[in-house]
This record gives sequence, C-alpha cells and structure tokens, in this order.
Amino acid sequence: MIIAYRFDCSVDQTYGALSVSLVRKSKLSDLLQDACADHGVSIYDAKSPLRLKELSETRHDFFHRAHQAGRWSLTQIARAAGRKDHTTVIHGIKAHQKRMGASQ
Repeated sequence: MIIAYRFDCSVDQTYGALSVSLVRKSKLSDLLQDACADHGVSIYDAKSPLRLKELSETRHDFFHRAHQAGRWSLTQIARAAGRKDHTTVIHGIKAHQKRMGASQ
C-alpha cells in the first residue's frame, strides 16, 4: 500500500525543537514527481511517449500510487501522465502489482 503523504519539518527557534508533521499529497504532480525521483527519471521523460522499460515502470508506479490515494479518476491519472485514456492506467496498475508480487 502506498501512502500519499509528505513530511513537513520545522525548527522552533525558541526551544530548538524539531517538529515533523504529515501532510497529505494534494496533487497528482506531487505523486508523479515522487515516482520519478524513486526511479531516477525526469518528469519530462516519464510523460514522453517513449516505451523504455524504466520509463514504463515509473509510469506504472505512478499509476499505482495515484490509484491507491483514491482521490482521482483513472482518466485524470492518465492525463497527468500525458496519456490518452483510462485503459492505460488499468494496464499499468495490473503490471505494477504483478511485478511487485513477483519481486517479493
């Protein structure tokens, strides 16, 4: 299960204390950026029509994260990744789950 949160850290100057809070990811672009960072590819490449394995895996990971967050339709997720329709997202989610099942 992917948790769509990020950490926000701040330091209290008065007491020198570090406070950490969880903030829910509110944009698909944040999830895409995280998937790209985890796979070491650029957002530009992830949105491109190239079908290289590392780019496809990055997109599939993004599709899975966005779907798990449950806030967006499959069509919205597809458009955020530069794709045309929801069936690409469905295929990507299934491929990601299959790959994760095989690697465990």
